[in-house]
Amino acid sequence: GASAQVACLSLTGRLLVFGLDELKLQAKGGRGLTLIDLEAPDTLVSIAAFGNALQLLGSGRGGKAREETLKATALAAYRGKRARKGKALDAAMKVTQVMGA
Repeated sequence: GASAQVACLSLTGRLLVFGLDELKLQAKGGRGLTLIDLEAPDTLVSIAAFGNALQLLGSGRGGKAREETLKATALAAYRGKRARKGKALDAAMKVTQVMGA
């Protein structure tokens, strides 16, 4: 199967996907790892580990709840190295959460 991946979603709708293997265990706890490079006032709002598909949860027109699933081809656009800026989501909705599908 596909290797585990991590998705990071920012408040402004930037998404960064990278391999779980980029998260290294820090000796003695370390100082933490940067997951995504964001400029203030943008903040990290959701993070998920997933395999083949990533589910986007949020709202569409008129605040109606919507969800969308991104698979390999669609996810490729958001793939990068850990601690990069990610890419603005090309979704027809305001995404508020990511989760494994």
